[in-house]
Amino acid sequence: MSEIAPERPAQLQPGSVITFADTTELHAFEDLIAPFVDPDYDAEFWATRPPLKGLVRPDDFNGPMADVRLEVMADPYACLLDSRQRGWQFNGGTASNFVRGGSSGQWQQGQYLGFIFRADAYTSGKKEPVSEIQAEIYYAPMPRLSHQKAGQVITDHIELPNGERANYSYTARKDRVSNTDIVLGQGLKRFVTRARYDRQALAARKYHSGRVAFEVLQRALMHPVSTPMRD
Repeated sequence: MSEIAPERPAQLQPGSVITFADTTELHAFEDLIAPFVDPDYDAEFWATRPPLKGLVRPDDFNGPMADVRLEVMADPYACLLDSRQRGWQFNGGTASNFVRGGSSGQWQQGQYLGFIFRADAYTSGKKEPVSEIQAEIYYAPMPRLSHQKAGQVITDHIELPNGERANYSYTARKDRVSNTDIVLGQGLKRFVTRARYDRQALAARKYHSGRVAFEVLQRALMHPVSTPMRD
């Protein structure tokens, strides 16, 4: 079983902006990026997830959303940790509790992938957008289930308030499976904040020079350019 995700292409580097014709393309996008978060994710289990297009739509908005774009976060793990402090709420989950869950919650932080979601909101009878809709989307690899047997010496660590790491060991008293809240084989978790409006963003909008259309990203990931061997 591999725990090393493939190297991310330039289009998934921090600051890049991926654009979509509409929110219906988001499902295919998630299938495309899943291996970059966890190469061993369960594709069949992942296919049962709720559609992302419904999670990034405000509850009180039924109009069309256009110019959909996702900006790649620079440090999604840190952003997820302080998301609540920045005013975000999550759809049916406590994401920050997961990432604060000790060593298991900090498993392979570098494989987290996060996006700032933005889209223009339109209402009937108006040609110009009335607001910008925003949300944050995170994808995290899930820790593998680990088994321990009675009498086994377990080594772990905790993070102290001052940032230092304290190691400790103990002897298991009985057989058990840790991380029991994790579904075996899932291998991938998504956290989505509740979408909100930002009407001021329309006036202050700055288009990023690194925008790339989803179909361009799709071709790049499905048909990577090979690099010839050098002496």
